[in-house]
Amino acid sequence: MERDRLQEIREYINNLTIKKAFFGGYDREDVYVKLGEISGMYQKYVSEILEKAKQQTADYEQRLRASEMLVNELNKKLGVLSAEQRSKDKEKEELKGVYQAYCKNILQQYSDSLRSLSAEFAQILENVTNLQDNIINMENVDIFEMEQKEAPELQAAEEVQEQPEE
Repeated sequence: MERDRLQEIREYINNLTIKKAFFGGYDREDVYVKLGEISGMYQKYVSEILEKAKQQTADYEQRLRASEMLVNELNKKLGVLSAEQRSKDKEKEELKGVYQAYCKNILQQYSDSLRSLSAEFAQILENVTNLQDNIINMENVDIFEMEQKEAPELQAAEEVQEQPEE
């Protein structure tokens, strides 16, 4: 648009016809009128440029205010997110402590169970050792004597098995 307006002014100047004076030169009044027209065209052009600049400045200021509002809104959201993050971090640390306590408790229970089992195993081992000792000591006892002591019980059991069923 600016180029169009300047082009229009140039064409006006190039095609300008000024009245000639009677004794040579140009008619003074017509020169002033034409200069006034050219000046008016330039003033109109400058006014349009200034108006456009004012509009652009107003648009820029409006966009700047909108941007500042967005920045403020983003800063508020960032503050909220930061607070939430700190809260989550605190919660995470608390849960980590609870989990560590839970794991410590479970490991203690396992440790206690293993100690208990170890004690029971030691008792079983002692019992097995005692049984081995008893068996070794029994080698000195006559096996036949034992069979005779157990024989009445065995004979009674055999008799029960041999009876026919009625």
